[in-house]
Amino acid sequence: MTCQKCATRQILQENELICPKCNGIEFLPKDVALSVAQAQINWFDNGFKQVLGKFIKRRLLVWLFGYREKIASTFFTEKPSIELSKFIAVNLLIKRVMEDYDVDGDDEANEKNTPELIDLFAGFVRIAERKFLIEEDLGHYISKSSFDLKSIDKDRLMSNFSFRINEDYVPILESFEDNLIMNEDSAKAFFEVHKAEYERINKSKPVPTERTPEETIQILFPTLLAFYGALTKNKLYAETFNLQYLKDVKISPQFILSFIKKFGQQTGLMTQTNSHEFKRAVRVYFKELDKNIVYDNLVFSKDNKQVFPFFLNVDNHLLITHNFIRLMGLFYYPMYYDSEFKKEIDKHSMIFEKTMVPEKLREQGFTLIQNYTDKKQASLEIDNIAWKGNTLYVIETKVWDIKPYFEHRRIHYHRERDLKGVVDGKKYTYLKGSETVTDIVSLLDKIKHVQDNLSQICKDAKMITTIKGVVITKSHPTIQEYKEVKFIGFSHLNTL
Repeated sequence: MTCQKCATRQILQENELICPKCNGIEFLPKDVALSVAQAQINWFDNGFKQVLGKFIKRRLLVWLFGYREKIASTFFTEKPSIELSKFIAVNLLIKRVMEDYDVDGDDEANEKNTPELIDLFAGFVRIAERKFLIEEDLGHYISKSSFDLKSIDKDRLMSNFSFRINEDYVPILESFEDNLIMNEDSAKAFFEVHKAEYERINKSKPVPTERTPEETIQILFPTLLAFYGALTKNKLYAETFNLQYLKDVKISPQFILSFIKKFGQQTGLMTQTNSHEFKRAVRVYFKELDKNIVYDNLVFSKDNKQVFPFFLNVDNHLLITHNFIRLMGLFYYPMYYDSEFKKEIDKHSMIFEKTMVPEKLREQGFTLIQNYTDKKQASLEIDNIAWKGNTLYVIETKVWDIKPYFEHRRIHYHRERDLKGVVDGKKYTYLKGSETVTDIVSLLDKIKHVQDNLSQICKDAKMITTIKGVVITKSHPTIQEYKEVKFIGFSHLNTL
């Protein structure tokens, strides 16, 4: 909510929302902030070009692939968490190193300097994300002292500016947290609470079994939703992990996961083969696929830099990182099997509407009428009518969960429009890029219907003095109220 004193949009500082105006905090103008962020990006870019030029590229790529496999192995065998900034950084860094593969230095990558390099590059990624949030009017730069961007030295360029997100980004953060996409402190606290449960799961892991795509999506739906949402949360992530080109040539997650089983694996280690053996495995075990199409779309090399680096070929040493490929295979499921994933979303939407919301309301002491329909007008349907004390709520439920580009304003503009449409009686749908607006029974009409027929609908009608409209969403809405109708996220339902 904006500041109650001056109606200024608040910012998040040390996990508290504060008013910048009331606290004497001045933001850099948006155009200046973007120029600062771009200058920081340029400095990082030039610095990395010099640093990477000192390394023997082949050895560095091998170490980066090994580090990436270590991340994935930890996810599967120890703690199922990934530090997103490092995960995207190592993949971007692999692509970056290959750009200058033929420019070799003398420095050897090792177990000390490789993680340090990734940490530095993760800092570069964070600045790129800050620039994006400033572009989306979700974040701001604050200058600690006056500066001239043309003459500022590199130390002050990196230290003179602090970044703050504003209140519009808070519902996005809360929606991420509801789907286990958390900052470091929240993740540590979560694991501490669930430590015993994770230890029990690690000790009693089931024997892997073959499953259909539908079964995999059904069993792993929360994990797939979180992972897919995290790796497509903004343009930088979505472009880095864009696997649409694989779908275009019908290379499926099931094929990828089956294919790597044809090569031996030692946990935490990489497997080495060559291009001939790679293609032979396709030809022998997957006759329906063209070995060259598979190779050209999955194997990253200096002559094939445009593909995502699933496999790495350097000087005909082809590296296979089983656990990382397994991890990316999971991410790829919602993209490749999109219709099956949509069916699972619809199923969870129904569970949310018919079970989760009513159960939560009952837990909070509400008396409930579910799925109310007007006998005279069948199109007038109400998800839930709930009352406690002297207040009755006319409730609509919308599952709207995280989705690709969730950090983009346009996603939330569309959601705000859709939420207002529920109140006003407008339903917005898209078909082949064309928007259609359909008239539906508005929530305002439903509220009036309940008011006019309260004694027939509510057994405790004589107690009711207040009737309100509420829309409950699974993810957190970026607007709180419209025409006296309240919008509330599921995890905040206890505020009713």
